Amino acid sequence: MDEHQQQPSAEKLIRILAFTMILSSMSATMFNIVLPEISKDFQLSFSQVSWVASIYMLIYAIGSVIYGKLADTYKLKNLLTIGLLIFFVGSVVGLSAQAYWMVLLGRILQASGAAVIPATAMIIPVRYFPAEKRGRALGVTATGLAIGNAIGPVISALMVSVFHWRWLFFIPLIILITLPLYRKYLGDEQGRGARIDWLGGGLLAGTVALLLLALTQSKWLLGLGSLLFLLLFIIRIRSAKEPFVQPRLFRNKGYTIGLIVGMLVMSVGYSLPFLTPQLLADVNGLAPGWIGFIMVPGAVITAFLGGRGGKLADTRGTAYLFYAASSCSSSASPYCQHSPESLRYSLCCS
Repeated sequence: MDEHQQQPSAEKLIRILAFTMILSSMSATMFNIVLPEISKDFQLSFSQVSWVASIYMLIYAIGSVIYGKLADTYKLKNLLTIGLLIFFVGSVVGLSAQAYWMVLLGRILQASGAAVIPATAMIIPVRYFPAEKRGRALGVTATGLAIGNAIGPVISALMVSVFHWRWLFFIPLIILITLPLYRKYLGDEQGRGARIDWLGGGLLAGTVALLLLALTQSKWLLGLGSLLFLLLFIIRIRSAKEPFVQPRLFRNKGYTIGLIVGMLVMSVGYSLPFLTPQLLADVNGLAPGWIGFIMVPGAVITAFLGGRGGKLADTRGTAYLFYAASSCSSSASPYCQHSPESLRYSLCCS
């Protein structure tokens, strides 16, 4: 497709994608605020209720890789159709949940469908934007992600102050209005038909799942099981013709270091929005409404800087962006220790 022909649809697609990212990230973060309420309703321990968030992120992460590989074989518009419909079914299951297992099933289905969105967020900028404009396109999607993180706690707080927490499953259904737009503007490009290493993907998922179980249930045997699955996964990717993850990627030191740093940053980035509502509810005794508003400032700052980060990456490079972000994070750390409690939580979640 010629660049001048694709550019109008590319601009429309990136706006639709940003809106989709807002709703997707809202779905991931809204439930963090109501975990104490879910725990009370079903008489759950902290480790048990944590699976509402953990299982979503686990399937979301593995699923995004699978959808990315499927996009090499199938049309992206068809994958989006399947993913968003699965997401719809999960929302309906969660909305009608009368038992904890139904809540988890709803979240599993939601994550299984929503995982198509981050894969799409990486594919559209590459397929529809020239190299010199991809940073801006990625910045737009990052801004959508951050806006969803910002308004998710507010929407959650407002909803639970009027309705039952189950109605949080209803809000993501709005995402279905984007489906006909994707089918209109996405092309019919198909990849080379690569095979998917389902065994490798299963071993990776098992590694992470057993690690989460070991951490939440404090059972060392599960930790050993996670190490065993990790060993089998390494053996698998080194022997498979088309492995789930290409082992040669890890021979690139820059990539490996970036992966480790990214893992550490994302671990903190996702743990704070999960742990902070628990702390504010259990220690400070705050209602979900107040918890939601305390979580907002950090996410608003992230949303404000998201688009600018993409432009900086285009003009000055990713190394400059990394050092600037690291400096800001390091500068905020002392305030997280000595600021008043409400300000401390807002700063540390930014």
